[in-house]
Amino acid sequence: MKVILRETYASLGHTGDEIEVKDGYARNFLVPKRIAYPATKLYRRLFDAERDELLKKDAEARTAAEGLAVRASGIVVDFTVRMGDRGKMFGAITSANIAEKLVEKGVEVDRRKIQLPEPIKTTGEHEVTIKPHGDVAFSIKVRVAAEIAEEELDDEELAALKAVQAELEADKREKSGKSGGETATEKKTVEAAGAEDASDSRAAAQSGGKPARQPGQDSVKARKTAGGEDTPGSTEHAEKA
Repeated sequence: MKVILRETYASLGHTGDEIEVKDGYARNFLVPKRIAYPATKLYRRLFDAERDELLKKDAEARTAAEGLAVRASGIVVDFTVRMGDRGKMFGAITSANIAEKLVEKGVEVDRRKIQLPEPIKTTGEHEVTIKPHGDVAFSIKVRVAAEIAEEELDDEELAALKAVQAELEADKREKSGKSGGETATEKKTVEAAGAEDASDSRAAAQSGGKPARQPGQDSVKARKTAGGEDTPGSTEHAEKA
């Protein structure tokens, strides 16, 4: 069946191209999605009336696709999957799954533009092509890792895993111990200063029951005397005179 493309689409052609495709593909997809018109005289006249508008729309779509390619090219999306006893994945990674992961990274892509011939069913790194416009394509990486549960490990693998966990825990305790040691040192310094103050107080009590004269006390008394205030004993001296 011959159709007239209303837009540049994948590997089919550009806007205005008249191509031949399978009947089912045309009737069930291209025509209902308004990607193409049946190549009849009526639809040819309709396309000619829309040509300028469709060409402008196609140019805008290409510009948007080029911008998307710049932003998203090389993006890596990760999946963690469960594995069966024979090393086979439960389920598969589809174009819809990839589109959802891209949205999480701020990139919106129509899942139909993701060139995935069949769902991904193996672990590892896969390169996937995305074609947002017939003339624009870019690639992303899809990494699929197996989910590991302790009960699925053999004795040697489990021992290695626990050794790594113990090493991480030891490093954590070491860092915590260093921090606690610094705190203990500061505490001892404070206690030593308190003991020294207590010793001075006991010495003052033994010398006459009065605490030792505080630094600057004599100078304060001298300032008061110089300022004309009465000092202890001055009133008694005046009465004797």
